[in-house]
Amino acid sequence: MKSILILHQYFLKPTEDGSHRIFSHANNLSKSGYKVTVITSQRSNEQKELWSKEIINENLIVFRLRNNGYFHGSSKSSTLERIKSFLFFSFHSTIKSFFMKKDLVYATSTPLTISIPAIFLKLVLWKKFIFEVRDMWPDVPIKMGFLKNKILIALAYLLEFIAYKLASKIIVLSPGMKDEIINKHINENKIVTIENGCDNFAEYYDKSNLFSLPSEIQDKKIILYAGSLSPLYEIDFIVDLSKSILERTNDIVVVVAGRGVKSDEMVQKAKDLEVFNKSFFYLGAISKIQVQKLFEYSSISLNLGAGHHEAEKFALNNKFFDSISSGTPICTNFHSYQTDIALKNNFGFLINHKQLNESTQSIIKHINDNDWLDKASKSAINLATTKYNRKEQTKKIIKLIDGI
Repeated sequence: MKSILILHQYFLKPTEDGSHRIFSHANNLSKSGYKVTVITSQRSNEQKELWSKEIINENLIVFRLRNNGYFHGSSKSSTLERIKSFLFFSFHSTIKSFFMKKDLVYATSTPLTISIPAIFLKLVLWKKFIFEVRDMWPDVPIKMGFLKNKILIALAYLLEFIAYKLASKIIVLSPGMKDEIINKHINENKIVTIENGCDNFAEYYDKSNLFSLPSEIQDKKIILYAGSLSPLYEIDFIVDLSKSILERTNDIVVVVAGRGVKSDEMVQKAKDLEVFNKSFFYLGAISKIQVQKLFEYSSISLNLGAGHHEAEKFALNNKFFDSISSGTPICTNFHSYQTDIALKNNFGFLINHKQLNESTQSIIKHINDNDWLDKASKSAINLATTKYNRKEQTKKIIKLIDGI
């Protein structure tokens, strides 16, 4: 039985909110005859011991490092605090992974520093590794102004180059990302595109995580935004939209689920505009399982960028795949790879968030067009069960693993 060591700083289960790509692949690998060990960090601050251990199943074990003050999407923090957290995890995961049984290492970014223990194991123990790139670091944080120090920028680019050169294979999420890495003088034959995918977590349902809509909106048509509430996304528009809708109809509401640095600001704006718990409802952060149910209740899903082209052009957001897996048509405000998919398959439409009245009219038109909703939903589900079936994508990873 081949042993796979997965390095992922933000490994989350379906009972938690956040991204679950790696959980799904790790779980599928463990059920396909591989011994999988995950090294990750703890989200909460409650863990006292340096490392905790969780047995998911007989072939999947997770080791979590004590939280060092920052976990993706969980708190406001400076760039320095984040870098400190990244290096803290890199140092301890390097030591931990050195003593773990492993035939192959699978390191998945972000952050880019996840490659440090993989590079160490390659140079010291000659262990081959797959490097999965889920965001173009350091390009994105540099162009967005999060990383400004010239020395840190130079070190980040050096680390990126070494990781690409030493990796046996590189996994990216879109063809555009592959082109970007090729332009960095990396052999295209070692780069493989395995996009995000769609899951069915029905097996994790129990009474503790059942979800039902607030009574006030159970007979309403729902426009849903489920995801990160960060400056990367056009959060202000969501509240403005709810105000604009309330001025036109009482039959449609906007529902938001997620967490991030803009959550408090968003709620306050909703209260100031007098739409909070009227046409705007905030559910906070809910588990992946509950998110799937929430999408099923919704008529349209919002995918909104804040104009950060570097982050948007290769976007394959989790909310996009949650949308299509539930058959929920998509409304978006930016051009990207995922937007092209939605438009080509007729389950999405574009708006210009800077034109509030026109955007509101377009959304109301689509949400009241039952024929379009039905056709769009069927098209989305068809894509989810074929091209973006997560189990089929894990088979591509298995092919890579067995070929190394």
